[in-house]
Amino acid sequence: MTGLDIEYALYKVMDAPFVPPVFKLKKRRRDDIHEGPLDNIVSGVAWLRQNAGLLRGKVVEPAFPNMDAKEQQELLERIRSSTDEEEKYPLLFTFDFQEDMEVFLNMAAKEDLRVNAMFLGRWVDSQ
Repeated sequence: MTGLDIEYALYKVMDAPFVPPVFKLKKRRRDDIHEGPLDNIVSGVAWLRQNAGLLRGKVVEPAFPNMDAKEQQELLERIRSSTDEEEKYPLLFTFDFQEDMEVFLNMAAKEDLRVNAMFLGRWVDSQ
C-alpha cells in the first residue's frame, strides 16, 4: 500500500473529496544540492577523471578549483560585472571534440550540474 493509497482511504472514510496530487517533488538531501560553481566544477572534474575512457580527445579542466579562495571570489565578482566572455575561461571545460563535450554536457544535465564547456573546433567525420 502506497502513501497515495492511504491518503485516498482517509478521504474515503471522511467523505471528503479526493484530489490526487499532480506531482510530488523528490526530497533532496542537503548534500545533493550544489551550492556554487566550485561544487559543480569539482563534480564535473571527478566525472571526467572516472570516465576518461568514454572520450576521444583531450579535455582541459577549469582553472577555478586550483585558485585560492580570494582569487575565486575576485573572479566571480569580475564575471558578474563584466560582459567580456574571456573572464569566464577559468570556469570552462575545454574539449578537443564536440562529441566529447556533448557526452559531458548530457551527464551534467542528468546530474543537475551547472557547468560551462567549449570545444576547440575539431569535427569528427561521421563515416
